[in-house]
Amino acid sequence: MEQLTDDPLIPDDEILYRRVSPDQITKPDGQNWRPSSQVFKTRQMSVRLASLVSAEEVLEGHPGFGLVSFTAKIVREAGCIIARHRDDPIIGHALVCPNGNVDGRISNGIAHIILKSYVWIKLPEVA
Repeated sequence: MEQLTDDPLIPDDEILYRRVSPDQITKPDGQNWRPSSQVFKTRQMSVRLASLVSAEEVLEGHPGFGLVSFTAKIVREAGCIIARHRDDPIIGHALVCPNGNVDGRISNGIAHIILKSYVWIKLPEVA
């Protein structure tokens, strides 16, 4: 099981972008569209750093997708780390992992913490 460490060069106020597929949104009765918790319950949640890449660049090549943002602080307070690989060819790419465990899945509790703090940058195209 590979362990990663939190990147101290990513400040708590860094904005993290996460793409949202059109089939990963829900509209609770009488409420607005929101991402499904499945957007965040994954292994090695892939994010992009807003200080290094624009929202348009993150969505490039993903027609119909939406985009949410949340801060590094929220992720860390939920018990996750944010790590980057030096040889990663994707500009501004980082991984969010629970306690640094690359093979660990982000729990329901962590996903719900992020769900309470996300901001829509762009809604997915809904049919």
